[in-house]
Amino acid sequence: MMSRKNVLLAVSAVLAVIVLALGGVYFTRSSDAPVDAGCQTTKDLIKYSDDKMADIAKVIKENDEGVTNDRYEHQDTTPMYREWADKIRNYADSISDSETKAEASTVAGKADDLAKVQEKYSAPVPDAQLQQAAIEKSNDLNKAWDAYKAAENRLRNKCHMDSNDPKL
Repeated sequence: MMSRKNVLLAVSAVLAVIVLALGGVYFTRSSDAPVDAGCQTTKDLIKYSDDKMADIAKVIKENDEGVTNDRYEHQDTTPMYREWADKIRNYADSISDSETKAEASTVAGKADDLAKVQEKYSAPVPDAQLQQAAIEKSNDLNKAWDAYKAAENRLRNKCHMDSNDPKL
């Protein structure tokens, strides 16, 4: 039979192992969390982008409905895209962590590319070229959008944020 002293030593050893194991699990899990201050600004950037894109989508939908209902009241979304891209750049520039800032700057560059595509195709086109211009605009916007979302998703991953992109 074990003496009381041996039992206390055994219990203490078991408790020490449990505490070490729990500490290791805690340390491992907490190291997965973002540690740089840039991630809060990144979250703000992503939220702004999501909200602004929802506003732009609403205007586009209203424009499309106006065409089908013969009440063509068109609101140009080009300034909205430019405002969005400029604000994304402001967010990116305000991040202090260099790695996060680099990722956010890439996102800002892709946002700027998307705004430039929108600006490129905002000029009126002769009727004879309308269909071709619409196809080119659609293709260019899709490419720019995909590049933007890829950069945004890398930034989300950097800050351990889930994507809201339904295609993923």
